[in-house]
Amino acid sequence: MTRNDLFLAILVMAIWGFNFSMIKMGITEVHPLLATAARFTLASFLPSFLFDARMWLGATYSVTV
Repeated sequence: MTRNDLFLAILVMAIWGFNFSMIKMGITEVHPLLATAARFTLASFLPSFLFDARMWLGATYSVTV
């Protein structure tokens, strides 16, 4: 397993662990719609950052429709 694979595996575990803590907090303390909005916001932030990082690093890619 390469270092990159290990990092990605740890990242997935951290995201899943955070999801369980958000569910617990949502059940006990926070309004369910607010907790869901926070989870979806965080879940959409990471992929958008990764796609933008490819552009910042100078990777070339094309989008076909």
